[in-house]
Amino acid sequence: MIKKELIIMFILINLCFIRTSKSQHFDVDNLITFPNFGDASSSGLGGIFTIINKGAEALNGNPAGLARSHTAQIIATTRLTILGTNDFDEAYYNSKDIQNFSSGLKLYPKLLNIICSAPIKISNTDIPFIGAIGYRSIYDISYKYNSNYNKNNIKLENTEEVQGYLNTLSLGIATKLKKKYYFGLSINFPFLNKYNYQNEERSISENLSTLDKEKTTWDLEGGTFMQLGFIGEISKKIMIGLNFMTDHSYKLRNGKWIKNSDGNIYSGNFTKITKYSIPSIYTLGISYKINPNLIFATEIQNAPWEDIEKNGISLTSVESGKCYRFGVEYSKNYTFRSGFQIQRLPLLDSNLDPVNLKSFTFGVNIPAGNFNFDIGSIYKFTTFDKKMDNQNWEYKIREWTIYTTIRYYFDYSLRF
Repeated sequence: MIKKELIIMFILINLCFIRTSKSQHFDVDNLITFPNFGDASSSGLGGIFTIINKGAEALNGNPAGLARSHTAQIIATTRLTILGTNDFDEAYYNSKDIQNFSSGLKLYPKLLNIICSAPIKISNTDIPFIGAIGYRSIYDISYKYNSNYNKNNIKLENTEEVQGYLNTLSLGIATKLKKKYYFGLSINFPFLNKYNYQNEERSISENLSTLDKEKTTWDLEGGTFMQLGFIGEISKKIMIGLNFMTDHSYKLRNGKWIKNSDGNIYSGNFTKITKYSIPSIYTLGISYKINPNLIFATEIQNAPWEDIEKNGISLTSVESGKCYRFGVEYSKNYTFRSGFQIQRLPLLDSNLDPVNLKSFTFGVNIPAGNFNFDIGSIYKFTTFDKKMDNQNWEYKIREWTIYTTIRYYFDYSLRF
């Protein structure tokens, strides 16, 4: 059975301890430190959001994009993870006599956001404003590990599952100046946020079968932050976008655990408080209209891993890097998008070099009267050698996620 102090570490940095081995999985810190700024449209365009955001969806990314639509909107975005793995190759577990090992993101639909935006008309001024309010889940994971192995003539079956999520209430406002410059601001208030970890282990021998279950939960408090956005039409063909997310911090506290060992129940509390300090994140994008139907876009975002702190100490020794995104959009009756992304992860390979995650994306937009449908697909992947037990083993990350956004346009405005 995993010890309590190891469970704490598992929740914080997602280390999966499996009896005869230690297998490091990166997910939980990513939950806090690398937000999802986009939705279905940006997901199809290589993750680019600073210059593609338009209307209510901009509350998720570049709030300046709110002012690019002068029609009231209601949108809902969902996400479905179809494929996900983040682990050593099967050969590593075979060398440890661990059988039938599997790990992956759970197959489940996720509501990402519900947002409403509308024009705001203020008497005695001609300056246009757009306001928005919405719920969004900007970070979340759900990961599960299974393994079967034999030790001293005892068959062991182990299942571990970690879940984490951050719910957020967001308010935004934007305006347009000189018909080509857009400015926006959003304020984000996280609420009802938790980490959950569960472990179940069954031991089977000739004369005895035992079952141990354990669950640990933590509250995640704080994290209020702002996003500032700008979009400028430099010329008829060139557009630039800038988004800035302010630094903020979270506290992991009120930890509780409960254990059921063959019907005997034990429980307790963790008094330790862990503070995460998250530095600011900036994103800069530019697009070029090749012709009336075809646009090329690119974007760069900082990945400040070395500046992220846990209780005042750097969370990782990995140097900060960048995330680079590229995309192409073709519009006629429908809009088709495709892109590529490469981003720095807080992982080191066997040569102590930083690991980069790559992504291919594809998306389509379908208009239908007052409704509009967006579908975006992201396939993330990387493979590298990682040292474990003084040997190099192949480590794989694979994830395929589909985003869908439904928009409804209607005639409404707020008047003051």
